[in-house]
Amino acid sequence: MTSSLRLEPPSAELLDALVSLGFYLRLGFLPTGEELFGERVGRLVL
Repeated sequence: MTSSLRLEPPSAELLDALVSLGFYLRLGFLPTGEELFGERVGRLVL
């Protein structure tokens, strides 16, 4: 039985999320999941 875990290049969405997380961490606080993946973050980062 083979493992279902595959190594794949990160998606654009994941990269955007990591950039957003770094943006929040530089401000000194950790966002909630909703803030990290919501419209608010998209506007802040762009």
